[in-house]
Amino acid sequence: MAENATFGTPSTAPAEALFQAEAHPKVHALVASCLHALIGADELIRFEIRPPGGGTRAFAGGDLHYDPQLSAAFTRYRLEHPAVQSYLRPKDDCRPRRVSDVASQATWLSSATYVNVFRARGGRHQLSIVTHLDGRAGCGWLLTRTLHDFTDRDVDMARDLRPLLALFGAAHLYAPICADDIRLTRRETQVVALLGGGLTANAIAHRCGMSPRTAQKHLENIYRKLGTNDRVTTLHRLHVLNLFE
Repeated sequence: MAENATFGTPSTAPAEALFQAEAHPKVHALVASCLHALIGADELIRFEIRPPGGGTRAFAGGDLHYDPQLSAAFTRYRLEHPAVQSYLRPKDDCRPRRVSDVASQATWLSSATYVNVFRARGGRHQLSIVTHLDGRAGCGWLLTRTLHDFTDRDVDMARDLRPLLALFGAAHLYAPICADDIRLTRRETQVVALLGGGLTANAIAHRCGMSPRTAQKHLENIYRKLGTNDRVTTLHRLHVLNLFE
């Protein structure tokens, strides 16, 4: 499936505004507590699918911390997820759904998304609640269970809660990455320094004694970790986080 496939139902807020909005972690924690109480899950994940090429950010754990490993894995395999594929179908209504609503158990358990992202996490059964979707970006919540699937009542509850979750999301989307979330390797730090000096990928490769392909891969990893997709926004993000002089 093409990475630039558009989502079904337009969001009332433009993607640019969603990414610029400031989030409040306490609000997300409160929402997570409500979802646990009203529906119940072994794990609850908040996700942000950025515009094509921008990757996915995932927040998990009891404090919904930014999880770079989960973010990277889901970015790579998200289009293999049966639920994501269903949301991308033309005229989809974006209602909450179980993975079992859109794929057989055999299809889901053999999918690259389950095998590489969720099997080790015990995410066999899933219920997704997408709160915002447009042609470029989306966000929402993913509830997972290991032993038992979500019931029809759980799905109905998710549908009832979705408008409220969307209201929270409209005001508190896309929590900014803090400096503690960034884990650049020594080589990536060297590449960033050269990037800030105006060097191209080929020039960086020559300076570091690596192939242009390897230099480009380092840049892609840096962009993914920072949630950016070009030189200008990357350097700006590093300055904002006081990670680059």
